[in-house]
Amino acid sequence: LAACSSTSVIETKADYKAKLDGQTNRISLIGGCNNIMASAHITKLALVVEPETSAMTRKACVSEAMALDEKMTKFLESKPNILSEGDKYFLINVNNDNYKNIRVPITFSNVKGFKNDPENTAVTKLIYVSHQLKVCNAGSDQLCLQIRENKKGAWKIYHGTIEGYIHDPKIDARLRVLEYTIENPPADKSSKRWVLDMTIEQSVVGK
Repeated sequence: LAACSSTSVIETKADYKAKLDGQTNRISLIGGCNNIMASAHITKLALVVEPETSAMTRKACVSEAMALDEKMTKFLESKPNILSEGDKYFLINVNNDNYKNIRVPITFSNVKGFKNDPENTAVTKLIYVSHQLKVCNAGSDQLCLQIRENKKGAWKIYHGTIEGYIHDPKIDARLRVLEYTIENPPADKSSKRWVLDMTIEQSVVGK
């Protein structure tokens, strides 16, 4: 397993949950002491993980927690079946005695044939971001990004944030962002969440 390390010993109560991203073909498993991830796809209602891609964060967990994380990695690699119960899905493997008592909830993002979790399903958007910030609202000192979807379009004030993007006052940028829909957002919050997927191009202002 690929690994990164930490120093303080961590105790944990495992409550594993899996998510498969159809855009990247990556499975992630959280809820144990470590996060586990690997390349994966679905074949005939079974999850197929490429063992050589399995990776785990290496926090300094107690030995029992580390052993459980390693067992769960092997469970993912055992080609577990996907069980559907109503609108929920679970990973199970009743054909292997080592894993017959394991049942892991799984959600899907951009996976055809499965009910996708709206908050994990993204729409790809291409936007331009100006080097210049503007006051968000009249009478406010808060500054907002300026964006546009067309290179020749007018700049519009964007009141949200782009997760993963760091604004540079000297650079105009074209970004590819992932737009997620948030169900039942707070009244003062947007129903859309933007996450930086890729910086496509950058240009230094004045050059």
